[in-house]
Amino acid sequence: MSDNTDWTLIVLASQKAQIAAEGSLQATERFQSEWSNRLSGLEGRFGGLEARFTALEGRITNLAAGQASHERAIMRIAEIQAEHTARLTRIEATMTDQTAWLVRIEELLADISRKLAAPGTSA
Repeated sequence: MSDNTDWTLIVLASQKAQIAAEGSLQATERFQSEWSNRLSGLEGRFGGLEARFTALEGRITNLAAGQASHERAIMRIAEIQAEHTARLTRIEATMTDQTAWLVRIEELLADISRKLAAPGTSA
């Protein structure tokens, strides 16, 4: 090997390698920063979605509670309706009995009226 080493070429090649390495480092840092920003944005979106889902869960719970309340109210209305139907049936039966009594009283009054109107009949 000869002693003619061109140190200038070695230094230039080293500088070029250093510049290329620094460029690669800068590009990597930019990509890292960009992806970090994108990931932060996605985390923010996911946080927003999670909050929305939590709110929806709360609303679904409230709707379920409201639905159960409505079901109980409808059942109570059905019970009251059944009670009213039973009362009306009893009232109708009472009215039927009273109508029968009125018919009987009218018959008795008609008999009394006939007896009073008939001459020479003693009671």
